[in-house]
Amino acid sequence: MKNLIKYISALSLIFLFNACEIEPRIIELPEHNSQLTITAALTPQDDSLNTILFNYSIGIQDVQDFDSENYLINPSLSLTTPDQGVIDGYIFKDVEDYSEFESARFPLWKFDYIDFIPGETYVLHGSAEGYEDIQTSVTIPQVPELSSVKITKSDDTDPTRYFQRDLFEIEIDDPAGESNYYRIRARPIIKDNTTGIIGSSFRFYGNYSNPIDESTLEKRITVVSDELFDGEKHTMLVYGERGSYDFDQVEFDLIAITEAEFLYFNAVEKLNNDNPFTEPVTIQSNISNGYGLFSISSPPNTLIVTVD
Repeated sequence: MKNLIKYISALSLIFLFNACEIEPRIIELPEHNSQLTITAALTPQDDSLNTILFNYSIGIQDVQDFDSENYLINPSLSLTTPDQGVIDGYIFKDVEDYSEFESARFPLWKFDYIDFIPGETYVLHGSAEGYEDIQTSVTIPQVPELSSVKITKSDDTDPTRYFQRDLFEIEIDDPAGESNYYRIRARPIIKDNTTGIIGSSFRFYGNYSNPIDESTLEKRITVVSDELFDGEKHTMLVYGERGSYDFDQVEFDLIAITEAEFLYFNAVEKLNNDNPFTEPVTIQSNISNGYGLFSISSPPNTLIVTVD
């Protein structure tokens, strides 16, 4: 009798699993409507950072052939400024200027204008044959108040560990009654016999070290909101990761950015995170009739900090 019950139970499970089988489903995605795209986060007085990627969007099922000449036809970019009128953009690095080892080769644009004025509004306009014109505007934030920066070098003496994380204590005097967003940037001044050489930028994290693996399950800090310290003199604690080289001074920048830039780079950071538990991300856009980001930050508030 017991064997009969076991047999009936086994048959019931088989029927149950067969009944729950899901038939294959074909998901048909809508055809992608390609639009012009802009990627530009400009910084006043720093021509090296004022690069603009002007291209077109592709769908999730499309494949971009980087070896083809399938680029925009008769593209045009212009910037309306408050002091010099309309300035035309131009390609300063074309496809043939890339090395043979660079797989993604897109024309890079720029404007011969770097003296952006805080508080003023700038308008970007773009066009290309076969696409709707795009347009966006941005009002430049004021220079942020940076009260002080204290940097304490890592005391990690492990000779096998190339990357070190130094403690940054950054005191910001945040204006009250408004939403403010910041970008932090720091570069060590490498010791040299004749002159100081700026090294590679620090990468900022919230922890002294990552016990699991480099960059895994860990959020990199690139942009900051004043949501939790509006109107306060706030000290932010972060850890700057850098290589094991000798220095005793750091060039530190605090930069005020737009809300659009904050949302965009916060989403990009989540997208590029290796965390398997990260939720789906929507990349923010502030481009009318297109996709992407156009933003201009404040001039940087710069301090040369002697390291403890």
